[in-house]
Parts: sequence; C-alpha cells; structure tokens
Amino acid sequence: MAGVRTLGAALAWALGTGALVTACVVPQPIACPMIAMAPAVTIHVTAGRAATLDPSSLTGEACQDGKCHGGQLTLSDDSGPNTEPGAQRATIMMLTLTENPIDLTVSGRTTSGQSIGEAQVRFAPRVEYPWGRQCQRALVAEATLDDHGLYAG
Repeated sequence: MAGVRTLGAALAWALGTGALVTACVVPQPIACPMIAMAPAVTIHVTAGRAATLDPSSLTGEACQDGKCHGGQLTLSDDSGPNTEPGAQRATIMMLTLTENPIDLTVSGRTTSGQSIGEAQVRFAPRVEYPWGRQCQRALVAEATLDDHGLYAG
C-alpha cells in the first residue's frame, strides 16, 4: 500500500510540475506601442563642422520616390550616448518614408562666409525594430555632415 501512495504522490508531483513548466512556455501577448516613427531624414553635424558653420545658412533637400522636401534647416543640439559635445542635428520632414534610396543634398556657409559647397549622398533608410520584432518596424534615415562632406549613417 505504501508503494501505491508513493507512486501516487510521484505522479501527482510530476503532473503538477508539468503543468507549471507548460504554463511557463505559453507565449504571452506583447503590448506594442501605438506610435509610429516620424517620416524624417536626420542630418547629424559633427562638433567640428558645427563650430565653423553659419547655422542660418544651412539648407537641405531630401528626395525619395520622386518627391522632394527640404529648405532652410534649423540646427539643434544632438544628443545620445555616443554623441560628442557640440554636435548638432537638423531634420527634414518627409510625407512618407520607404525603403527606397534617398538623394540628400546639403549646402551652407562657414561663419566667415565661405561656401561649404553642395554635399550629396544617396542612401537607403535602414529597418529597425525599436520595440522588438513582434512589433511594427521603423525606417531610420540618417546622414552625417562633417568637414569632409556628407555620408550615410
């Protein structure tokens, strides 16, 4: 009789543990934010270039899928964990942003009035999943302007 009780207790323990293990592996619904990334092209200006740039002279144009947006650009402090002090950024708002290539042109003058020329770069936005792959994706379009020109990334 003791063997039956021990077997019954072992069976009850195994079933109870199995239920716990099963409960742990059942996928839980994930709450995805109901927000979307703004369809924008961000231009990061390095601290070195920002120090010599007349901010009122900066213009930019971003063209994608046959539609162009831009004009006078406003600089603001760039922030982030890997951003150097003094770095600035400007944003060109687009109506939509796709994975197709963007043609970006930026021009301006130095604080002494000298033209920095017309810097151009062609690049495709990158796909990111800021809230995890189970949520919607975001398209990120970024370029950097430094003393040598304009490049994607």
